[in-house]
Amino acid sequence: MPSPGRLRSRASTGVYDRISAVSTRAIRDARRAGGGLLMGLLKRLKKRQDQGTDTVVDTPVETIADQLRDEAIFAQARERYLARLAAEGIPEPGAWLNPKRKPATVDDIEALYAVNPSFVDMLPWTEYLPQEQAMLLEDGKSLAAFYELTPIGTEGRDPEWLRKARDALENALQDSFDELDESPWVVQFYAKDETSWEDYLETLHDYVQPRAQGTAFTEMYLQQFKHHLEAISKPGGLFEDTKVSQLPWRGQQRRVRMVVYRRCTGDGLVRG
Repeated sequence: MPSPGRLRSRASTGVYDRISAVSTRAIRDARRAGGGLLMGLLKRLKKRQDQGTDTVVDTPVETIADQLRDEAIFAQARERYLARLAAEGIPEPGAWLNPKRKPATVDDIEALYAVNPSFVDMLPWTEYLPQEQAMLLEDGKSLAAFYELTPIGTEGRDPEWLRKARDALENALQDSFDELDESPWVVQFYAKDETSWEDYLETLHDYVQPRAQGTAFTEMYLQQFKHHLEAISKPGGLFEDTKVSQLPWRGQQRRVRMVVYRRCTGDGLVRG
């Protein structure tokens, strides 16, 4: 390679003819970049010579050095990336193209989309009947009805009051359903404590009188009440009851739901 500012003379046309002189900066950068940039530059020039290229090279040597430097930086970054993948046990991109590895089968692909069994598949429901407001069971004849009950407060009540409440509920159930030996009525209760106050806040918002809706005081009150409900229902409770229950006290809503159904046997219709 000619020294900076000079061209090497040759008897015949060669790869070095009519190439712009290599500046001192290009050679210095090539040496500092590492990764064989200078050797890469020489290999490119040698390749052109072996191919008998007699065309004029218009690309400045500085540009070629920059390209080689970028390629070296990219190669080093790729090596670091592959090393991180290997440390995590992840195959490198394109590893699936290895002919020695067994390709994925249709069963392997379907296994990726497999769905685990759900408890919903075990529910004896077929469809909801809007006109009857009931759920049709899996036999195509039996029906089930769902109700949400409003629980009554029992804390601090005396035993006599609790007995009256119990008797009233018992009489309501006995008067509503006949006692049958065949295909009897079945009543199930489900209780759940919830800490979501969206339904309650919506009810509170609708309770506001029209003349007070949208006022600054109403909006401030609703916001403060929402903050209060979120505070008492936070995880861990608002405080620990060390006097009675010895448990954390937490605000929550008891939701009680009742399911009533009767299995229809034979071809008879459900009555009642």
